Amino acid sequence: PLGSYVASRYRLVALLGQGGSGTVYHALDLEADPPLPVALKLYHLPHGEGQSQRWRRVEREAHELAKIQHPAVIRLLAAGPWLDFFFVAMELAEGETLKSRLTREARLPEPAVKALGRQVAGALEHLWQHHLVHRDVSPGNLMLGLDGTVKLLDFGIAKEPGVSSLTVQSQFFGNPYYVSPEYILGEDHLDIRGDVYSLGATLYHAASGQPPFSGSSDLELLDSHFRFHPRPVRQIRAELSPELEALLARMLSRERAGRPWPAELLTAFA
Repeated sequence: PLGSYVASRYRLVALLGQGGSGTVYHALDLEADPPLPVALKLYHLPHGEGQSQRWRRVEREAHELAKIQHPAVIRLLAAGPWLDFFFVAMELAEGETLKSRLTREARLPEPAVKALGRQVAGALEHLWQHHLVHRDVSPGNLMLGLDGTVKLLDFGIAKEPGVSSLTVQSQFFGNPYYVSPEYILGEDHLDIRGDVYSLGATLYHAASGQPPFSGSSDLELLDSHFRFHPRPVRQIRAELSPELEALLARMLSRERAGRPWPAELLTAFA
C-alpha cells in the first residue's frame, strides 16, 4: 500500500501504472540526500522448481542493464529481490507518453515522427552494442519530454538474446499491436531487429493515426501480424513522403532479414 517501504529504502508515494508484468509506483529513495524520486516497478516472484536460480539470473541481468547510459534510455538505478517480489528502481522521467500524445492529437507531423524514430533508433543501437533487446517498444513505453527528447521506458522484459528474463516463461508480455512476429512465436534467438519491427509499428501509428494491424481479440490481432501486410501509410495520409512510407514498410517486414538495423535507421531518419 502507499506509504509503505520496499527493501527498507523506497517509500511508495503514488501508483503510476499496472500491467501484466508488474506494478509501477512513484517512490522516494530515502538513502539519497535529499530523497530521490524514482519509478519503482514490483514483479511478483513465481515459486516452483528452478525459480530461485532463474531469479538470481534475472538479478544479474538487471545489474547489467544498470550499466546502460544513453540519453534516450531510462536509467536503471537498482534492482533486487524483496519478500515475494523483485523490484526495479528506475529514473523517474517527466513528460507524457507517446500513447497519451496520440490519444490527444491522433497523429504527429512527419518531422516529429522522424525525430522520434532517430532518437529511439539510437537507443536500440546502444542496447544492441551491449547485447540486449527490449521486446516492448510501443507508444506507452516512449516518454516525450517537454524539450523534445524521448526516453525508452520499461525494461521489465528486456533480455539478453537466448536467455530467460524478467518475463515468466509461457506468459506473453508486450503490446499485441506492435510486437514482432518472432516474439509472438516465442523464438529464443531474438535480435534487435524485433525491436526495429516494434518501432516501425509505433511510428506507423504516430504517422497515420492508427496501428498497422487490428483485430477483434488479442489472438486475432497477433495472428494479423502473420496473415496481412500493413496498408501503405500514404493511403491513409497522402501528404507523407514516399521515403517515409518505404522505410516503415521495411521496418515492418515479416521476415527480420528484410528489416534495417538501428545504425541504418540513424542515417535514414537524419
